[in-house]
Amino acid sequence: MQTASQPSTLDLFDVLEEPCKSVEELEELCEKLKAVDFRKKIIQYLCLQSAGSLGDGIRRMLKKIGVNSLWAEYSYKGRKSKRAFQHLLINDVIIRACSKTYPHHKTQSVEEMIAVTLKHAPHRERAQKNVQVPSIRVESDVEE
Repeated sequence: MQTASQPSTLDLFDVLEEPCKSVEELEELCEKLKAVDFRKKIIQYLCLQSAGSLGDGIRRMLKKIGVNSLWAEYSYKGRKSKRAFQHLLINDVIIRACSKTYPHHKTQSVEEMIAVTLKHAPHRERAQKNVQVPSIRVESDVEE
């Protein structure tokens, strides 16, 4: 039997129907996070995305929140003409979800792992595009 304070797993999966694709969508999500109830739902949802290691968990959380092309526009501190991720409300939500899921990791290590994940987002975007394009080999190249 479920208590009223605990949302069902179906409610949690409705929290984020699909990842944010633009900065505007992410900003709208951050506006919604100002509501305490919604923030708690998102934290619970992100806790469900956790994996074996801290890095895997953070990558999965960020993948549910936004697409790689969005994360390619951010760096943790906003360097190299990118937007600052650390000032977004979603940053605090991810840190709280990680502190629940990975209690033995400190906040600083979570922040460092988010920074590394954001740093590699442009590379993941390119790799994903390369996988989708079929490679066509010329027969003369194969025979040599």
